[in-house]
Amino acid sequence: MLFQKRSKMQKLESNLAKLKARAALLVDERIRAQAALDAAKNARQIFMLEGDLSDEKTRWKLQGSVDTCTSALTGVIESIATQDNLIVDAEQQLTAESYAVACVAASEKVTTDVDVVERLVSPWLKATRELAGSLQSLDHVHEAGAISAHLTNFAGDVEIATAIVIPQLRNLAQAIADGNAPIPRAPEQFVPVVEPAPTVQLFVVAVDGVKWIDAEGKPQLGGRFSHVFLTESAAARALKIGACVKLSDPQRVAHDNRSPVGIPDPTTAIDLDDSNRIEPMVAVVPFVRPGRGPFTISYKEPVAL
Repeated sequence: MLFQKRSKMQKLESNLAKLKARAALLVDERIRAQAALDAAKNARQIFMLEGDLSDEKTRWKLQGSVDTCTSALTGVIESIATQDNLIVDAEQQLTAESYAVACVAASEKVTTDVDVVERLVSPWLKATRELAGSLQSLDHVHEAGAISAHLTNFAGDVEIATAIVIPQLRNLAQAIADGNAPIPRAPEQFVPVVEPAPTVQLFVVAVDGVKWIDAEGKPQLGGRFSHVFLTESAAARALKIGACVKLSDPQRVAHDNRSPVGIPDPTTAIDLDDSNRIEPMVAVVPFVRPGRGPFTISYKEPVAL
């Protein structure tokens, strides 16, 4: 049945494609008809403005050409409107047939699932009752007897319930195929929630800034005096070589109000993911200027890791 439905849908799709192709030809014909009418009107206008108005033969010939082209254009426009209606009808038929195909497919799926249940329920009932009987022989142990009684009662309930529900499910399958019952919704797929990789917020003090690869594999840059969110490994290296400091560090407190220093150059920024290189670290050293108060200067010095 499903094959027959699909075959009919293919015919409807083919018919719709033909109607649309014909509609495209009619649109081209309308363009040509409009061009012919414009040319006929232009020729008549030129005659009326510049020609011999006493030449009745030419005058009526030009008018006849305009009338003929007008009639032709009107016919094409009417044909396009009719073709559009045919396309709408064909699309509605295809939509209805597509839904019918989906109904038949869903019905056959329900029937197949019911067949599986019906095939499995009898062996399950037999095995469950055999297990209950084996446990019953051990009812001198209270738990074994309780399990036996539970399985016996449960098997009886399942037998009665399946005897009722299986015919109902078969009727449902037929109702779906007939379009009298909705198509069952597919079970929702469980999508595990991926927790974002942990990051560590630090404050950049490196003169040339820092660079690193984030948890999504994207390269990142951080300029001096900016806050960055680093991977745990990059943060550990940044703290070790002094390229960044913790938010509680006095350097961050002293420079927190300053704007980040430009966009760092990726070629000179300290690579926080390359642990094999010896990177110059940033040292911020306090100095005291006589009579002018303390200030700090920054410089690089190589640090062997």
